[in-house]
Amino acid sequence: MPRPSNHMMPTFPSVLKIGNREVPVLFQPNLTDEAGNQLMGFYDMGNPRIVISSGMSSLATVETFWHELMHAIFDYTRFGVDMAMEMRDEDSPEMDAFKVEERAAENLAKTFLQVIQDNNIGNIKT
Repeated sequence: MPRPSNHMMPTFPSVLKIGNREVPVLFQPNLTDEAGNQLMGFYDMGNPRIVISSGMSSLATVETFWHELMHAIFDYTRFGVDMAMEMRDEDSPEMDAFKVEERAAENLAKTFLQVIQDNNIGNIKT
């Protein structure tokens, strides 16, 4: 028989500071895309905001929060644009993979630390 859980849903900030941006974090029931497909969450690049489906388990909610935060950081650091420009070179697939990993580590390490510290979100757990 399953044990009752004493875990409460973690508390999330309503706005995240990412560099010089303020990115709202919204929770919405029955979250779907334009085609009606169920979504766990999304990051809106056109109107920087993170939207997470409400009513999910604590684990799914926390994982979705961190996933969408990564998209927001990628957008802020222009990760995709930089990688597309770098990969125009005619390097080997191995060198392209190395470039992606190095750029990701560099951008994420600096920006992720800044976001965690500025928003005091290192304590979000399942």
